[in-house]
Amino acid sequence: MSLREKDNNKTPKVLVLAQNKIQPFTGGGVVLSNLFGQFPEDKLLFFHRDQEYGVTTAYQEHQLVWHWLRADINAMVMIFVKWFIQVLFYKKKMHFRDFSRLVAQSCYFQFPKNIDEMIRRFQPDVLYCWASDSLWAETAYRVAERYTLPYAIHFMDNHLGKQSETAFEYATDALFQKRLNKLVKNAVSIYTVSKSMGEAYKRLWTKPYEVFHGTIDSSTWPLPNPMPNSNNGFNIVFTGSIEHGQLAGIKDVANAIESLRNKGINIHLALYLTERYMQFAKTVLSSYNCVKFIPHPNFSSLRNELSKADLLLLAYGFDIQTIDYYRHSFSTKIVPYMLSGRAILVYGPSEIEPVKYARRGSWAEIVDTDNKAVLISKIEKLMNDSSRREQLSISAWMVAKKDSDLNSNAQRFRKSLIRISASKQKKRF
Repeated sequence: MSLREKDNNKTPKVLVLAQNKIQPFTGGGVVLSNLFGQFPEDKLLFFHRDQEYGVTTAYQEHQLVWHWLRADINAMVMIFVKWFIQVLFYKKKMHFRDFSRLVAQSCYFQFPKNIDEMIRRFQPDVLYCWASDSLWAETAYRVAERYTLPYAIHFMDNHLGKQSETAFEYATDALFQKRLNKLVKNAVSIYTVSKSMGEAYKRLWTKPYEVFHGTIDSSTWPLPNPMPNSNNGFNIVFTGSIEHGQLAGIKDVANAIESLRNKGINIHLALYLTERYMQFAKTVLSSYNCVKFIPHPNFSSLRNELSKADLLLLAYGFDIQTIDYYRHSFSTKIVPYMLSGRAILVYGPSEIEPVKYARRGSWAEIVDTDNKAVLISKIEKLMNDSSRREQLSISAWMVAKKDSDLNSNAQRFRKSLIRISASKQKKRF
């Protein structure tokens, strides 16, 4: 038996329950691709509720469908009562789409007979799951119970400590918290995307945690040469997803850039976005002369596009909702930014993890105050100081190589699942 065959024999069979599938288009899909990319094909069985991207995969995967939903009547009554109270007595805005969403959040997925038999034939050793909402938390709990599997929960975003704003959030938050507590109680371990998230969740649930977020094979992203001076002006680049909190930060940066352009400075902001985020961003930024909208590149060409930047941008708003959402976040774009060999500007509140991580590692220029004059000053300073930009780019590359190399993290992830699968559980097959 070869060394590779012996190594594969140690790898547990993993039942994966995650909203995304392995794909290169979203942050979650990229994380899954990185963590499971080296697993043998026969060791993985995926269930997801992602869209179809037209990307083929060698792994066995199945999309969860609506007719697998089963109702929890008590949960449904509870959240609809809460929702009606918010609408009728607290005058929260009614959205008719809330009806179908409330029904879904009170339910759980149950595998039909043919899928159940397929899982039993697969004989998984461990369950890897996400728990981003009430529906997903209850589904994961019931799957683990049905097949008596040890499991780990991977928290991709911060779901706790946020303020409820809408009637839907008020109606569902208590049920989600209840179901999540039940799921975490029996978990062997939890995975988080940042150390701050792990520490916060460890205090809450007293569970051991490990940090796993987006990674890249650093050997394929060597540190490039400094970018030569260009006659095309100073190019600031933002890539990836734009949620509401990020859009607020980008708007602040666009306003600062417009002020510099009004002084005769040749500077612009290029936004590399998928179609969905491009339409969203255009609702706020289409009137800005400094903003260019560019289709997001495939991962294979991302490094080349990032190398065209003079400065890369991470931007977040300063409102409490944004702070709560990104308090423990780790954006997938951070790692390719750091390995790109280009300087990074981080704009956002000091309370959120992306700003804290940049400050801990000293790998970016940081503006953590909601002050246009300070932002303009920092951008001008970076424009006029190429040695500072080069220093930041080298620092970022070195920190990312140490923290976020794909191979070392994938091996650590595999060893973690081996430990979890060895937990004393008697599987029902």
